Amino acid sequence: MDDPPGQFAVSDHDSPHVHMVAADPSGQFVIANDAGLDLTLVWRFDSQAGRLLPADVPVVAAPSGSAPRHFAFHPNGRIFYNLYEHDAKIAVYDYDAAKGGLKPKQLVSALPPEIQRQQSVGGNSRQRRRPLRLCVESPAQYRRDFCGGE
Repeated sequence: MDDPPGQFAVSDHDSPHVHMVAADPSGQFVIANDAGLDLTLVWRFDSQAGRLLPADVPVVAAPSGSAPRHFAFHPNGRIFYNLYEHDAKIAVYDYDAAKGGLKPKQLVSALPPEIQRQQSVGGNSRQRRRPLRLCVESPAQYRRDFCGGE
C-alpha cells in the first residue's frame, strides 16, 4: 500500500505557510517547506555577505494540496526525505550538495499498512542513527519506521 488514493486532510492553506526552515548538512544551503503553497524552497547561503540567494533550482513543487512539512537528510547528505502532511507520504529525493538540487526519486506512504485514510500525519520526521531509520510519528499515536521496525 505505497500509494493510497486521495489526500488525508482538507487543506485550509491558500497562502504562504512556511512550516520548517533548516540548513543542509554542509551549511551552504537553506531549505524551507511551505505547506500553504506546496513548495520546497532552496537558497544558497552567502556567508560573506550574510544573505540568502536563490539556488540554481530555487523551487521544487509538491503535489497540489500535499502540504510539505518536515524534512530530514540521510546521514550521507545525499538523500533528502520530505513529509507531505496532507498526502501522508514521504517524498525521497537525491540531493546535490554542490548545487542544493533536489531530484525526485521515490514517493511512499507514511502510513503503516493497518492504517488507511484516517487523518494527516503532521507529526515529526527525524533521523535515528544505528541502525539508520527514518521515523514518522503522528498525533494519531502510530509510527512508521522505514527500515522495517515499529
